[in-house]
Amino acid sequence: DSKCNSKDAPIQAFDFYRNALVSVFLGPVCDYSLAPVARYAPYWNKPVISPGGFAHDFGVGKRTNDSEYRTLTRVGATFNSLARTVIGLVQHYEW
Repeated sequence: DSKCNSKDAPIQAFDFYRNALVSVFLGPVCDYSLAPVARYAPYWNKPVISPGGFAHDFGVGKRTNDSEYRTLTRVGATFNSLARTVIGLVQHYEW
């Protein structure tokens, strides 16, 4: 639980990364939590997939290598189609 704040989410993400427990971050959804996690993720070479991140800054400069959120993919979907997609990803990559 990121608690929708910019302090707890990156600490939890770092713990997952440090303990080699993550291949991809699914979320956070809340912009306050998503921002720091999505900023660190490129340095860890980890993708971030989130249905959140609709603030303008999350999409700025996405086509450049120095983009602040270059490993972030924002997805917008219905709950049903998102669930099918996540289940498919988990099964495909055997996470």
